Amino acid sequence: MANLVERGEGPWPITNDETSVRDWFVLRINSGVEKGEVLPVVGVCLDFVSQKGRGERMMEGFRYSESLIDRLALIGVGLAEGKPVQYVLSSAHFDGLDLFVDFNVLIPRPETEEIVFAVVERLREGFSGRVLDIGTGSGCIALSLKNRMPEMEVFATDFSESALKVALRNADSYNLKVAFECSDILSEVPFKGQSFDAVVSNPPYIPTIEMNSMSSTVVEHEPSMALFVPDAEPLIFYQAIINHCESEVLLPGGLMALECHEDFTEDVKELIVSGMGFSTVEIAVDMQGKNRHVIAVKNV
Repeated sequence: MANLVERGEGPWPITNDETSVRDWFVLRINSGVEKGEVLPVVGVCLDFVSQKGRGERMMEGFRYSESLIDRLALIGVGLAEGKPVQYVLSSAHFDGLDLFVDFNVLIPRPETEEIVFAVVERLREGFSGRVLDIGTGSGCIALSLKNRMPEMEVFATDFSESALKVALRNADSYNLKVAFECSDILSEVPFKGQSFDAVVSNPPYIPTIEMNSMSSTVVEHEPSMALFVPDAEPLIFYQAIINHCESEVLLPGGLMALECHEDFTEDVKELIVSGMGFSTVEIAVDMQGKNRHVIAVKNV
């Protein structure tokens, strides 16, 4: 017996031209997408199913086939339920890479691209050293670094085996060689016995008390273990990473780059300075001008 293919349900657009399909799709998802995000989400979905940009579709007089409209109807179901568009499409764009994502991994953010840019800028051209990404999730940081600087050796670790399966899938899809390991940095040394020229991390950093003020799309769907930390210990992961880097994980003269909560960048900097293991510590702002990254160089 042939496998049954899931089909969408009506009502359907009046015609299959760009305007009719766009208006129809807006109505289908409006209840589940935050105000102000509807049109951007619609644009992402239409581009995704058509594999064309809106300008290209308009110039060509593009018409949506029955199968594409059916696919949009199914996509609309997930969006109307409040699921993030990246999870519904199983795709997130990050630094030129279209990565597979699901509910086991955090959706990559633009500010995380910026920490990649900062690391690449500080490493010399043709850098062939060893870099460790702690808390890799979808693998976005590790894979972007490897893609930008192919000569480097990239290692990545995460507490979640499910997340590592996603990261490995993304590495395979782009044929990017990254060594992955499942480890809990709060209780063990990542890649024990090995040292690295650079360590980069976007660890969990949002205090649980902030859940009440955050979008339900994030709180209800993205993995809490990748987002939140105890209110009483907001720097718990930074302290662990700094300790590892001060002891054996980061080589003398090595670079440590950390993405942080805007309210805690000064505290993370103070943790690093108080440890006396780093010669240079700086805070970098993100695209919105918010304190976002702390970058330090280990004493030689």
